[in-house]
Amino acid sequence: MKVERWEPIKNFSKYLISDLGRVLSLSRKRYRILKPTLFKRCGYMYVTLYEDGNHQKFRVHKLVLEAFVGPCPEGHECNHKNGNKTQNCLDNLQWVTHMENVQHAIEAGLSKPSYGMLGKQHSESTRKKMSYAHKGMNAGEDNTQAKLDNIKVKRIKELLKEGMLSHGQIAQFFSVSRSLVSMISEGRRWSHVNV
Repeated sequence: MKVERWEPIKNFSKYLISDLGRVLSLSRKRYRILKPTLFKRCGYMYVTLYEDGNHQKFRVHKLVLEAFVGPCPEGHECNHKNGNKTQNCLDNLQWVTHMENVQHAIEAGLSKPSYGMLGKQHSESTRKKMSYAHKGMNAGEDNTQAKLDNIKVKRIKELLKEGMLSHGQIAQFFSVSRSLVSMISEGRRWSHVNV
C-alpha cells in the first residue's frame, strides 16, 4: 500500500499538497482537506489559497508538480498522462513542451489536429503531418463547417492581391472574421486554392 506524501506549498505556509493531488489546510484549529473546484471552461481542478489576507487560485496539477518535481521549466506545461484533467496524482503528471502536449492530446483522441494548435513556429513539414488531410479529416470546402468555398476564397485572394480593400472590409463583405482573411492572406488557411 502506497503512503501518501505531503510537501509544503511555496509561499503559502498554511497549506500542504500531497502526491495524490490533495490540498491540506493547516490554517484552522482543525486541519482539513480542501475540496477543489472544477474550472468548467478548461476542465482543470483548482483551489483557492489564502495568506496574509490575500488569496490566489491555483490549478492543483501545477501545485503537485512544483512541490514534487520542481518548478516548471521554461517552455513547458503540465500533461495529464491519462488525459483526465481531474486526476492530479503525481504518477499521472509530467512537464512537457507545448508540442509534446498537443501531440499527446491528438494521439490519445482528446483533441483533433488543426493548424492553430501547432502555431506558426513549426515547420511546414510538421504542419503537413498534423494537417486535416493527413488525419482523414476534411479540409477546405469539404469541411461541413466551412464558411467559404473555393470560389469565394479565390475571389478573396484576388481582392487581397489588388490591394484596394482592407482585410476588415473583405471580411465584412464575405461575412467572415478579419483574422480568417489575414490567415488566407498569409497562406495559413485555404492554401490549396490558387489565384
